[in-house]
Amino acid sequence: MIALQEEMDWLVYAAYGLLPQDHPAVGLGVMDAVHPWEVALGQRPFELAALHAGPPADWDDKRRGLWQARLEAIRTNEHIARIEQPVYKRRWVPPDYEKEFAAAFKWWLREKAEFYLEHAAEGGPASLENWAAALWKDARIRAAAEAYHGAALASARQFEAILKDAVEEETVPDDETAFKPRHKQLRGKLNVARERFRSLSAKPGCYVRAGK
Repeated sequence: MIALQEEMDWLVYAAYGLLPQDHPAVGLGVMDAVHPWEVALGQRPFELAALHAGPPADWDDKRRGLWQARLEAIRTNEHIARIEQPVYKRRWVPPDYEKEFAAAFKWWLREKAEFYLEHAAEGGPASLENWAAALWKDARIRAAAEAYHGAALASARQFEAILKDAVEEETVPDDETAFKPRHKQLRGKLNVARERFRSLSAKPGCYVRAGK
């Protein structure tokens, strides 16, 4: 299917006048549509072009010639070069839905946590225990946390670990001398404050909203 997708893409380029129909990169009739060849991930022309690589050495001359023509078109034709980019190409790698759900849940939970800290706790400080207990009262948070956890959660105490894992991704200590590599990475090279929360050195286990 990847091979057929590539052939359709290049036929469309010709259909819209980006390439002449007889251009070697279009490749009309080069591949037998009844018995298409296989193209593995990483072997598509735009992928090879990004690596400044050529087609696999074990391909036959006809197929290598077609790929070389496509690589040359990507290199020399500004319109093709703009389109032959990962953002415009069909994704053939199946998405990791569990990973995407986990990331979405953590982002959503941080939104809820920050709203509580800003409005109900007046910016903090709030202990992780009290923070978790307050959020746990929200039925939507309980349902989402259990879906993320994959099992029922008996109490707010069990939810604490989930909350801590989520907020720590956007938390730095209030004392910069205690920064770890992940805190520096969150701030970036210019040490710009991007965190949502800060943990208090004088009150371990307590958090404030960044910017308070």
